[in-house]
Amino acid sequence: MKIYKESKLDNGMAILTSEDSNADVVTISVWLRAGSRYEQKEERGYAHILEHMLLKGTKKHRSIFDLNVIMDRAGAMSNAATNMEMVRVHIEVIKDRLEDMFELVADIVRNPLIDEGVLENEKKVIIQEYDRSYDNPASRLWIESSKRIFEGHPLSQDALGDKESIRAATADRLKKYHKRIFIPQRMAVVVTGGASHEKIAELARIHFGDMAAHTGVEVDNFSNPIPRRGFAFEKVSTTQTQLNFNFLSAVTNARESAAMDIYANFLGYKHTSLLYQILRHELGLVYNVGVSHAQYSDAGLFYIATSTTNPQDAIPVIIDRVINAKKYFTEELFNAYKEQLINIVTRKTSASSDGIGYIGDSWLHFGKLIAPDEWKNIIRGIAYDEIIEMIERLVTKDNLFVMAVGEKEFQIDF
Repeated sequence: MKIYKESKLDNGMAILTSEDSNADVVTISVWLRAGSRYEQKEERGYAHILEHMLLKGTKKHRSIFDLNVIMDRAGAMSNAATNMEMVRVHIEVIKDRLEDMFELVADIVRNPLIDEGVLENEKKVIIQEYDRSYDNPASRLWIESSKRIFEGHPLSQDALGDKESIRAATADRLKKYHKRIFIPQRMAVVVTGGASHEKIAELARIHFGDMAAHTGVEVDNFSNPIPRRGFAFEKVSTTQTQLNFNFLSAVTNARESAAMDIYANFLGYKHTSLLYQILRHELGLVYNVGVSHAQYSDAGLFYIATSTTNPQDAIPVIIDRVINAKKYFTEELFNAYKEQLINIVTRKTSASSDGIGYIGDSWLHFGKLIAPDEWKNIIRGIAYDEIIEMIERLVTKDNLFVMAVGEKEFQIDF
């Protein structure tokens, strides 16, 4: 049985844990409220650049080899990630190496070396990543969608930044950015596996407790994005047309977010879902379809993504199935998909790395720990009439923005 707990250091840093006394491993992570939405104009892409540099050496371990040999000899796995709202570093290791790996994670986060020569080389790699992202039709679809859906809002900013800002980044600028944004009020230690909350809190006090709480923390200036109705086409060389159907909302609480997850499962979770059945198995219009509810700190985005060589045949089918919930999403199916989502939560949170994601995301988006049992109770408590009312309010033609990326231009008649 896993035990979930949360607390805070005196400086405001959050500590969230999932203890499993039977686990032989621990996953240690540090989460930061950062990412492209918090970047100033001259800092575009800095969170992502810094993510790369965090694993390139520290003031104590001055090269990527020195840093990684410690993790490799411990049999550890490490990674880092960045998106529009978050930077995260984590290490998974056997629990016997908890203390020295915790110390290492803290060193990585607090004392990155940011060597100018290493940075210049890594900028070339990041430019390659940027080009690869724009060359990939599915990735390009998301980038172009975000620019338009969140136009005028910080969420419109690509986590990769832009080439001009990437090339202009210097070690000195990154160090100043690190000092400004890596403060305890914006950070959380998230740990799952074979370690108690009390032990993690003790280690957090040792390695992060001396960080000063900043009295002048910047206001994040959250504001609900303005919904946009319409259609946009971006011409790229590709055999298939990439499609993204986007419904923007002001969903900012766990209950509404869970409700949209249920509907997303009904529409697009594997081959028994509604859109898979009609688009792939009955009409042969697509190979794959993805439906999800993306949660942000001040918004929610319900979206359907797919690709096809026959967009004008697929589009009306998708719009009809998605916006006519009462016609297709019966109460019997609703109850079945509630249970399915509960089972998915159970399966995913049983794994250490996925458990980290659930815990960290709840802190990031809702400001607190939401343990799996609480998520499941939230899901169980959602009524059919409640979810239908929500869908009819949010998933409408008046709140639909369709983004298409492909070679052959076309129009949509709403």
